[in-house]
Amino acid sequence: MQEAFTRVTTQAWQRLAGEKIDDRVVSLFDREARPIAKGKAGRPVEFGYKTLVATNEQGLVLHYEVHVGNPADEEVFVPAVLATQEKTGKVFTELAADRGMYSAENEAALHGLGIRHVCLPKRGKKDETRRQYERQAWFRRLYRLRAACEAEISRLKRRYGLGRVRTRGYHRVKTWVGWCILAHNLVVAAGL
Repeated sequence: MQEAFTRVTTQAWQRLAGEKIDDRVVSLFDREARPIAKGKAGRPVEFGYKTLVATNEQGLVLHYEVHVGNPADEEVFVPAVLATQEKTGKVFTELAADRGMYSAENEAALHGLGIRHVCLPKRGKKDETRRQYERQAWFRRLYRLRAACEAEISRLKRRYGLGRVRTRGYHRVKTWVGWCILAHNLVVAAGL
């Protein structure tokens, strides 16, 4: 603990001197936690880990990843899709995700994997071709399905404790997330 206090004190002096600090300690109790820029008005920056969750139409969580730091969504998306396909042994024909996952490269890579309908809403200003693409019936249907997935994530946070993890350290947090998802999947499977 003394080493952590020394490091925090050093960081404070570096910050006061105007230096940029890479890999800084943001918590004395969980030294692996990192700042995550969320862009919310009330809390623009949160501290901890970033979790990616992949669900199916029934609400079962097929794959999850816990990341240290704040990797860009578009960078972790295609590897997560590949991992989900490998776990399930299926090649998906349709896929929906939020706009944070969008990039032209991701869309091309997913089409290259044999996914026929890819619903990744584009961020920012859209040209007429893109607007027509996103107005197609299958795109709107998948977009609504993606909204249902957001409800599953909210349920994981509220009912199963994924919103505020009570353990410290990456491996313990990853275990906590795994147990939350297992409990959720058991309840969803019982309902099916």
